[in-house]
Amino acid sequence: MKKIGLFMIMLLTILTLAACNIDRIGEDEDADLGKTQLYIGNFDGGYGDEWLEKVKVRFEEKYKDVSFEEGKKGVQVIIRNSKNFVGVTLQNEIQGLQQDVFFTESVYYYDFVNQGLLLDISDVVEQPLNYEFIDGVENTETETLSIEDKMRQGHIDFLKTPDEAYYGLPFYEANYALIYDVDLFEDELLYFAKDGLGNSFGFITDLEMERSPGPDGDPETIYDNGLPATYEDFFKLADYMVRKNIVPITWAGNVQNYVSSLLTSFWTDFEGREQMMLNYTFDGTAENIVTGFNGDTPVVEAKEITTENGYLTYGNQLGRYHALSFLEQLLANPSYYNSSLVFSPAQTHRDAQDSFLSGKYLSNNDTIGMLIDGTWWQNESGNVFDALEQAYGSDASKENRRFAVMPIPKVDENHLGEYTVYEANFSMAFVNANIDEWKQPLAKAFMQFVHTNESLVEFTKTTNTFRPFEYEMEQNDIDELTPWGQSLYHLHENASYVTPYAYNEVYLKNISTYANELDIWNALVNGDSIYNIPSTAMFNDDVTAKAYFDGLQRFWNKTYWEDRI
Repeated sequence: MKKIGLFMIMLLTILTLAACNIDRIGEDEDADLGKTQLYIGNFDGGYGDEWLEKVKVRFEEKYKDVSFEEGKKGVQVIIRNSKNFVGVTLQNEIQGLQQDVFFTESVYYYDFVNQGLLLDISDVVEQPLNYEFIDGVENTETETLSIEDKMRQGHIDFLKTPDEAYYGLPFYEANYALIYDVDLFEDELLYFAKDGLGNSFGFITDLEMERSPGPDGDPETIYDNGLPATYEDFFKLADYMVRKNIVPITWAGNVQNYVSSLLTSFWTDFEGREQMMLNYTFDGTAENIVTGFNGDTPVVEAKEITTENGYLTYGNQLGRYHALSFLEQLLANPSYYNSSLVFSPAQTHRDAQDSFLSGKYLSNNDTIGMLIDGTWWQNESGNVFDALEQAYGSDASKENRRFAVMPIPKVDENHLGEYTVYEANFSMAFVNANIDEWKQPLAKAFMQFVHTNESLVEFTKTTNTFRPFEYEMEQNDIDELTPWGQSLYHLHENASYVTPYAYNEVYLKNISTYANELDIWNALVNGDSIYNIPSTAMFNDDVTAKAYFDGLQRFWNKTYWEDRI
């Protein structure tokens, strides 16, 4: 049965992944000439378009009897998915595209704004959600909050231009994380016990035993209880897993920047929101600037940060060093990971997800405890879940298998507390500026519709991820989420979020240099060697955390900075 199951999984996965990799730019439906068409461009990535298809059905139903053009009645929403609808590629092509509304990522907002590529949607953002753009009246039966009321202050401060206008909205909420297998942790009793309890290694001996309070130090927040509170705890857990013939962790060998992005998550969690934002605002006191080392111990001073010395936070912040130290310790023990996979260009993020999910069922696969990936991973892995469910039954489905975010362990017990999350990928939703004037109210109505509480909840229930807004979910809605979605609910409700945006000349001038995920970890190591992927530098060239951190300071130096201010 194991061999049959393996064949089924391999065949189904190959077929489904091959389908996913096709650029589906030509698969939109034919136009119904009796209706007005609204064209939607969606980046063909981890969030898919099922959520958009659900919005389409409800939006078309709402306006089925409304005429937007003479001789036509109703609206037809036509969704086109493409991997080209992203970043600079989209920026260069958008003026020639027919899509009216976009949902995408890797957008440097002010580059689009300054080129006049985005429609002013200030009224969409600021009007109450009961305002009807089609007829200009208020509907007293719908919610009275505005979209702006639901936004995080960091997004407002950045997206609202100096002339008090909005041209875009944040699309999805995402970060790179440690993802752990809850079923495995329970089956193998991999949770830390409360002090004074547990076995000789400090772990629970049954599921009823009281657990440690976790990295936030608070036993009342049960979602992180029993998880490693500190770096030291994490490696105790990894050693305990190895004793049980479990491979602690895996990741995509051909996307090492996932590991780099996880390091940014570690850096952010150590520094906290206020300190981390100095990397973008260049205005305030940095408490954790490394000025040297006493042996292996960093010497730290407080420094006033301005636009003139902003390089100090990017090159010298202590959280950077601690993140690198964590990675160095992880890579130093080859029993913690399968190096033939996690450093192989042949292992994609889909392969890593597949091995993480299938190890439970296939005797010739590793049993793996944790995965490094983005919080969209489960929605992206839907085809693998489906294949496993077909082979092994409903227990293997995404609705029944349990996975969760592991809050970032703290550097030591003196830093227990709130989880601070770095928002990744510069996601954005906006209206194309080339849209005909007569159609603008329709596009605005769609943007508004997507941001109602009903639509936000629907997005979450469909993708088991969140959008970066405040919205209310009833308990029955939360209960409908997969265990992974429920884990992200706790994160969404309890974490502090760092939005890596700021409106100042230095930030806007250099965003593609120092805020790009491939440039964040640029370091000048061993003479003239420039690295931007710490994991490969450490694994291939034995670069230490201290040497890499020194390389960050050498790269992000005063001369480099002065050329960019």
